[in-house]
Amino acid sequence: MTTPADELRAAAEKIRALAATATDGPWHQSGIGDEGWTVASPDQFIAETEDGEKGRADADYIAAMGPNVGEKLARWLDVTADSLAANTHPGWQEAVAPDALAVARTLLGGQP
Repeated sequence: MTTPADELRAAAEKIRALAATATDGPWHQSGIGDEGWTVASPDQFIAETEDGEKGRADADYIAAMGPNVGEKLARWLDVTADSLAANTHPGWQEAVAPDALAVARTLLGGQP
Protein backbone atom coordinates (compact mmCIF):
# COMPACT_ATOMS: atom_id res chain seq x y z
CA MET A 1 0.00 0.00 0.00
CA THR A 2 1.41 3.38 -1.00
CA THR A 3 1.11 5.96 1.75
CA PRO A 4 1.28 9.75 1.46
CA ALA A 5 4.76 9.54 3.04
CA ASP A 6 5.77 7.19 0.20
CA GLU A 7 4.51 9.74 -2.34
CA LEU A 8 6.58 12.46 -0.66
CA ARG A 9 9.70 10.27 -0.83
CA ALA A 10 9.08 9.46 -4.50
CA ALA A 11 8.73 13.15 -5.35
CA ALA A 12 11.88 13.97 -3.36
CA GLU A 13 13.79 11.29 -5.26
CA LYS A 14 12.55 12.63 -8.61
CA ILE A 15 13.37 16.29 -7.93
CA ARG A 16 16.74 15.39 -6.40
CA ALA A 17 17.68 13.37 -9.51
CA LEU A 18 16.60 16.23 -11.78
CA ALA A 19 18.56 18.78 -9.74
CA ALA A 20 21.65 16.56 -9.65
CA THR A 21 21.79 16.30 -13.44
CA ALA A 22 20.96 19.96 -14.16
CA THR A 23 23.59 22.62 -14.79
CA ASP A 24 25.18 23.78 -11.55
CA GLY A 25 23.98 27.11 -10.20
CA PRO A 26 23.52 29.73 -9.25
CA TRP A 27 21.36 30.59 -12.23
CA HIS A 28 20.65 34.17 -13.31
CA GLN A 29 18.69 35.90 -16.04
CA SER A 30 19.80 38.66 -18.32
CA GLY A 31 18.45 40.46 -21.36
CA ILE A 32 19.73 40.02 -24.90
CA GLY A 33 18.77 43.32 -26.48
CA ASP A 34 15.43 43.26 -28.24
CA GLU A 35 15.52 39.50 -28.69
CA GLY A 36 14.43 38.18 -25.30
CA TRP A 37 15.86 36.99 -22.02
CA THR A 38 18.36 34.30 -21.16
CA VAL A 39 18.98 32.12 -18.16
CA ALA A 40 22.53 31.01 -17.52
CA SER A 41 24.90 29.72 -14.90
CA PRO A 42 28.31 31.33 -14.52
CA ASP A 43 29.65 28.84 -17.08
CA GLN A 44 26.78 27.81 -19.34
CA PHE A 45 23.71 29.03 -21.24
CA ILE A 46 20.55 27.32 -19.95
CA ALA A 47 17.45 28.80 -21.61
CA GLU A 48 16.09 31.66 -23.67
CA THR A 49 12.63 33.20 -23.36
CA GLU A 50 10.61 35.59 -25.49
CA ASP A 51 11.12 39.33 -25.41
CA GLY A 52 8.66 41.29 -23.27
CA GLU A 53 7.44 41.27 -19.71
CA LYS A 54 6.16 37.66 -19.80
CA GLY A 55 9.48 36.48 -21.18
CA ARG A 56 11.33 38.36 -18.46
CA ALA A 57 9.03 36.92 -15.79
CA ASP A 58 9.61 33.40 -17.18
CA ALA A 59 13.39 33.91 -17.16
CA ASP A 60 13.28 35.27 -13.60
CA TYR A 61 11.24 32.27 -12.48
CA ILE A 62 13.48 29.72 -14.19
CA ALA A 63 16.57 31.35 -12.67
CA ALA A 64 14.97 31.36 -9.21
CA MET A 65 14.13 27.64 -9.40
CA GLY A 66 17.62 26.31 -10.11
CA PRO A 67 19.04 23.04 -8.81
CA ASN A 68 19.89 24.53 -5.42
CA VAL A 69 16.16 25.07 -4.84
CA GLY A 70 15.39 21.56 -6.10
CA GLU A 71 17.73 20.03 -3.51
CA LYS A 72 16.13 22.07 -0.71
CA LEU A 73 12.66 21.08 -1.92
CA ALA A 74 13.68 17.41 -1.93
CA ARG A 75 15.01 17.74 1.62
CA TRP A 76 11.74 19.34 2.80
CA LEU A 77 9.74 16.50 1.23
CA ASP A 78 12.02 13.86 2.84
CA VAL A 79 11.87 15.48 6.29
CA THR A 80 8.08 15.74 6.03
CA ALA A 81 7.83 12.10 4.90
CA ASP A 82 10.02 10.94 7.80
CA SER A 83 7.92 12.89 10.29
CA LEU A 84 4.68 11.51 8.88
CA ALA A 85 5.96 7.93 8.87
CA ALA A 86 7.16 8.19 12.47
CA ASN A 87 4.27 10.14 13.98
CA THR A 88 1.11 9.83 11.90
CA HIS A 89 -1.14 6.91 10.99
CA PRO A 90 -1.20 6.49 7.19
CA GLY A 91 -4.90 7.28 7.14
CA TRP A 92 -4.22 10.72 8.63
CA GLN A 93 -1.08 11.65 6.67
CA GLU A 94 -2.92 13.47 3.90
CA ALA A 95 -4.73 15.66 6.43
CA VAL A 96 -1.54 16.41 8.37
CA ALA A 97 0.62 17.48 5.40
CA PRO A 98 -1.72 18.58 2.58
CA ASP A 99 0.62 21.21 1.13
CA ALA A 100 3.63 18.89 0.93
CA LEU A 101 1.45 16.20 -0.60
CA ALA A 102 0.05 18.64 -3.19
CA VAL A 103 3.60 19.58 -4.20
CA ALA A 104 4.63 15.91 -4.37
CA ARG A 105 1.65 14.91 -6.47
CA THR A 106 2.23 17.81 -8.86
CA LEU A 107 5.88 16.80 -9.26
CA LEU A 108 4.83 13.22 -9.90
CA GLY A 109 2.31 14.30 -12.55
CA GLY A 110 -0.85 13.66 -10.57
CA GLN A 111 -3.58 15.81 -9.14
CA PRO A 112 -2.64 17.95 -6.15
